[in-house]
Amino acid sequence: MKNFSRNACLVAMMALISASAANAQTSTFSLSDYKNPSYLYQTLDLNFGLDNGLAIRKNSTGIDRTNNNFSFGFNAGGDYLRNSNSEKKQGDLRISLNSGISSSSSGYKYKPLTDDSKTKNFRYSERLSIDMSERFYNKKKQFFGIDAVLNSSLSGEHQNNTTTADTFNYSTKLNQTDFRSHAAISFFVGMGRIEQVQDAWLAVYLLEDLQKLNKSKRIATNEEVIELARLITSLKYKRFFDNRLRKIAEITAIDSFMQKKNIAATPDATYFTSLNDNWNFANNPVRSNGYRLFTGIEADLLYNNVKYKHETLKPENINRETTNNETIPGLFFIAGINHEKPLTLKWQQSANVKGGFGMRQDKFTKDEFETAIIDTVTKSYMETVPSINFSANYGYGYYPNSRTWLELDWSLDAGWDKRMAGTTRQDKENQQNDLYVFTGPRLRAYYYLSERIRLTLFLNGEFQFENTQYTAEDITDENSKEKTSGWNHSLQASLTYSLF
Repeated sequence: MKNFSRNACLVAMMALISASAANAQTSTFSLSDYKNPSYLYQTLDLNFGLDNGLAIRKNSTGIDRTNNNFSFGFNAGGDYLRNSNSEKKQGDLRISLNSGISSSSSGYKYKPLTDDSKTKNFRYSERLSIDMSERFYNKKKQFFGIDAVLNSSLSGEHQNNTTTADTFNYSTKLNQTDFRSHAAISFFVGMGRIEQVQDAWLAVYLLEDLQKLNKSKRIATNEEVIELARLITSLKYKRFFDNRLRKIAEITAIDSFMQKKNIAATPDATYFTSLNDNWNFANNPVRSNGYRLFTGIEADLLYNNVKYKHETLKPENINRETTNNETIPGLFFIAGINHEKPLTLKWQQSANVKGGFGMRQDKFTKDEFETAIIDTVTKSYMETVPSINFSANYGYGYYPNSRTWLELDWSLDAGWDKRMAGTTRQDKENQQNDLYVFTGPRLRAYYYLSERIRLTLFLNGEFQFENTQYTAEDITDENSKEKTSGWNHSLQASLTYSLF
């Protein structure tokens, strides 16, 4: 009996040691060891839409009134996405183009009266969005990079209205166009590389859960963890056109790896449920490793043009026209560093610093015309030289399991601008000097306390300080300075408790 008790204790101790060793072995894996494989992922989706409406209503109360409304619209668009990764290049490109046209008509008639009204509308819109980031590396992890962003939109409306009656005739035309565009491009050089490593994190979760469920034959080596993570990355960047087929192919590939490496035991419902659960929920949030030190130039251009024209044709000819035109270019020399470090499987450290020195201009012109009343051109000019800005954030992420995450960081945005203004660049004068500081914490958390209790928390806080010194010649000493400071925060918290 004593021998049996001794053997039982020995078996139990060996089981505990084996379980601890299993967890210890997977926990010794470092996310920093993972490097993404080469991949090229591309998608192109086209979409088309059509809408139509017709409504006719007739009402009789001694006078017949007929109302009618008709509309027809068509829209089309496309979205292109490309993600690429190799030893020599990291690149992301997204292009979105959407356009649409619509036509409508409405009106009413009175009988036996001669009242008659007709309105016709034609509208159109186009939107183009391009977001590109490319970095080209040499063997020393030195890189040349290009970031570019373009957001442009064009919309317009044409409207004709005619109303006739026994005592008057009324006719108008409306034409309006609105074009807005913002383009930015950066050229920079630097050293260092940042890799996303959340797929290695997912690989560890897949393997650890098999151990906890006693569905593992043996402990995977660190090399096999990396191999599994590379398979996960390859699967995520493989194009599928059906989500159901995608899920089948992904789980099948993961199972084949486990069986081929003799890691998993005989598959059953528990085994596949574990794979599926982790695949769906343990692959977020994004985690990264590495650093990038960079310097370069950054240029951007904001352009807005809005035209409005209203013509009254009857009973008398009156035109009203307004054109607003604004151009805001900027040019900055920039430098900074981005740092991401997975301290452990559960802890992440992030830090970013960026500074810029440059200038910005703002040219605005407004043309106004109204028959026999006004015909003017208004101009304004603003110049910010120098414009100095600095931004930074530092924070930590805590991810104890696939159901819980917490992220806390502190951010800082500060700068100093010297502004000059006038009607044109030639007659600009000193206007003001602005110093600003915005800083505060940000907390985001989803905490899985138990099967019945879940906590969600979002907190944003910011201290604001602005110091303005007015430098125009007509400003008196007692009105030359203005200081503003304040604090604001927002808190959103929710607790879910499932009683039954």
